[in-house]
Amino acid sequence: SAECGNPFAFAFYAGDLIQGRQVEKDEALGNLWAQKALSSNDSYAIGLCNSYGLGTLRDEDEAKEFFALSAEEGNFLCLFICF
Repeated sequence: SAECGNPFAFAFYAGDLIQGRQVEKDEALGNLWAQKALSSNDSYAIGLCNSYGLGTLRDEDEAKEFFALSAEEGNFLCLFICF
């Protein structure tokens, strides 16, 4: 999905690379994928990056703002996030 241009997948793949989950750990490549997610217009992907500190400093307040925006945009995944 990440290679197909899905910003949500960019963020997850970035986390996998940065933490070495099921792939060889590569923080530099992980940060490149995180930057793709952060530069997208996908508020959920941006929220994930802020929540986990992927390609940016961890900022829970900023993450909550992006998750709330994503919920307003109709993303049902955000309905399960406790604010």
